[in-house]
Amino acid sequence: MLDADERADASLNSEDAERSKPDPELSEKAMASVDATCSLLVGDSVWDVEAANRAGIPTVAVLSGGYGEDELRAAGAIWVFEDPADVLTHLDQVVVRGS
Repeated sequence: MLDADERADASLNSEDAERSKPDPELSEKAMASVDATCSLLVGDSVWDVEAANRAGIPTVAVLSGGYGEDELRAAGAIWVFEDPADVLTHLDQVVVRGS
């Protein structure tokens, strides 16, 4: 729904890291793979949010992983959206605020 392949310079998954979330290894590798100076993580679990926080990355959380808005915000999510379409609708605002 986000057309992520068209918007992202690279993508990684859990097989690309030795340690799992909330360890920040995967987020750090993702940033290194594109020589990023800033980034934004989109996730749907408190583990995503905690891993991003440990890597110093702001997090957009989506209410699709079984966690509620309060839980995601308590973990450190800066934004919480209903679904990927809602993220896409607000992406310009999120990117400006996150930078």
